[in-house]
Amino acid sequence: MTRILIVRHGETEWNAAGRVQGWTDSCLSDRGRAQAARLAARLAATSLAAVYASDLSRARDTALALAGEWNLPVITQPGLRERCYGDWEGLTPRELETRYPDGWHRYHVQRDLNARVPGGENWEEVFARFLPVLHQIIADHPGPEETVALVGHGGSLRAGILDALNAPLATLLRLRLDNASLSRLDYRGADQGCVVFLNDTSHLEGVPA
Repeated sequence: MTRILIVRHGETEWNAAGRVQGWTDSCLSDRGRAQAARLAARLAATSLAAVYASDLSRARDTALALAGEWNLPVITQPGLRERCYGDWEGLTPRELETRYPDGWHRYHVQRDLNARVPGGENWEEVFARFLPVLHQIIADHPGPEETVALVGHGGSLRAGILDALNAPLATLLRLRLDNASLSRLDYRGADQGCVVFLNDTSHLEGVPA
C-alpha cells in the first residue's frame, strides 16, 4: 500500500493579498514559512520514502522544510502545478470583476467548471497532466507500506482527492484545502484509492496571523 500525504503549500504573499496565483511564482509569507515549519515538525516522526512537489517555489519551499527532516531531495514535477489562470494571474477578485465581468460571473458566480480563463487551462486539462504524475508516484512506491509526501496547490491537488474517491468533476466544488493543510490518501494500486483524512490543520494552532 502507498500512503500519499497531500500537502498544500504555506501561505504566500499573494494569498494574503487575495491575488490569483496560478503558474506565477509568489514567495511564502512569514506566516507561510512558519506554517511549513509546523508541518515539518508534525511529520518529523513519519518515515517518508520520498518528497514530491510542484516546481513552483511556494510548493518547492514548503516541501524543502519537510524533506530536510529526512535529508531527502525534493523531486519537482511540473505536472503538479496549480491550474494556469493565464490573463487573470496577479489580479484581485475586484479587479477581475471589473476587467472580465462575463468570465468572472461564469467562473465565480455560476461556478461553471467548464469555464476557460483567457490564456489559461480548464479543469479537464489540469486533471490530464496531474493524474499521470500521481499514478506514476504510486507505481514507483508500491510498499508494502510506503509513505510519500506530495506538496502542491489548493486547486490541482483536489484532482488527486477526486481520483481516490472515484468522484465526478462536480465534486471539486465541495472540497477545500487550506494553506499548509495535511490530507492522506491510501492506494492499493492506482485504481484502488481511499481518503483517510482531509484538510487537517491542527498543527497550525497558534501560528500568528
